[in-house]
Formats: sequence, C-alpha cells, structure tokens
Amino acid sequence: MKFYYLALVFFVMLVAVGQQEEYNNADWMQLQENGAIDSSVATKTSGQSIRSIDVTLEMAILDGNTTARFKRSNRTDGPLSPAKLVLYRIWVYNSGIEPLSDVILSAELDEGIQYETSKYYEEGRGDLEAIKDLDLTNENLVTDVTWSLNFLNPREIKSILMETYVKKNVDEMGVSVNVKGKASDGEDVVDFDSAPSEQCGYKYTSGESKGTKCIPWSEDDEDCKYQCPDWAKAI
Repeated sequence: MKFYYLALVFFVMLVAVGQQEEYNNADWMQLQENGAIDSSVATKTSGQSIRSIDVTLEMAILDGNTTARFKRSNRTDGPLSPAKLVLYRIWVYNSGIEPLSDVILSAELDEGIQYETSKYYEEGRGDLEAIKDLDLTNENLVTDVTWSLNFLNPREIKSILMETYVKKNVDEMGVSVNVKGKASDGEDVVDFDSAPSEQCGYKYTSGESKGTKCIPWSEDDEDCKYQCPDWAKAI
C-alpha cells in the first residue's frame, strides 16, 4: 500500500511540473505574439533545458551624424570628433526550469566605442549600476562593462539598454556580451553573443510582410518606411 501511495505522490508532482512548464511556455508565446520579444531572441531560446541561460544582442543607430569627445589612453577627454550615437539592447533570458542566482552580465566594447550610460528596459526594476573599466593593458583600448542582475527565475527576462558613442570610422558591430549565472548546486551556466543585429531600417508598413525589410521605390513610398523599434530612443 505504501508503494502505491508513493507512486501516486510522484505522479501528482510530475503533473504539477508539467502544468507549470506549460504555463511558462504559454507566457513566452504570448510575449512573442504581443511583440515584446524580438524574433531573433525567440529563435535562439526555442530549446528547453533544466538549466540554461541565453543572451541576445541587438542595436539601433539613433544618430549617424553627431559628435562626441572620446577618452584618451590617459583618461582625459579628447577633442570633439565625428561620431554615431548607437543604442544596444541586451536580452538575458533564463530559458531553463531552474532559478539562477549571482547572474553577471558583461559587455566588451572595441576601441572607438565609448560607453555612456545604461538602464533596465523594463519599468519597475529599479536602478542599474554599471562597472566600467577601460583596459589600459590592452593596446586596442578595449572597454569592459559589467552589471549584476542578481536572481533570474525560470522563464524570466531582463533586458538592458546601453547607450554609446561610436567613432565615425569604427564599426558599431564591435560589441560582444557574456552572461553567467549559478544553478542551485553551484554550477556555472553561461552564454555569449556578438555581432549585434541592426533593428532600424526600411520595413514594410502593412500587409503580411509588415516589419520585414524592403527597398523604397521613392521618398514618398508609404508601403516601405524607415522604422525603429519602440526601445530605440536616447536614454
């Protein structure tokens, strides 16, 4: 009798886990349908694992013709130089079914890409402290930026906006991100992404192809307009 009782308890636990997993997946699908999750993020995180974390990097060029003062190797400001104002969005997603703690996100910016500020995209998450370090030991003057995201529940998403100035002759693709969290047994769970995808561009405004890339026939082409996502605004 005791064996059958234990078997029944085990069966109930499996059903509960399955229902929770189904609920989380339903939430994820709803976010995709509502446009809260970019398709590139959804594609990358379509797999399932007990412990898994995903990071996805996107960008938007807010102003391709501006000026900025870039730090010299002695940390003093240089003269005003031609620059681009570029905003990066970093998605961090716990794609597993186990909570993760001590989640650390870091970004590496190539020489000529200068960190300005950052914040959480989602409202209500509070302030976000960034630790910035200009690596003077590296001849290419790489900048490292680190954020502590603390705890990440199963299927939870945190996204960060990072505003930068990029020298006019420097490729804005020169950013990479790395995320690491700890599972309950102390195992590190990690992911990496680089070469951010540009989210602004000419896109169809309506029909089945709405939101996909297009080439306008003229400046007055109403079906094909230059568009950016709603998060692509200066901080």
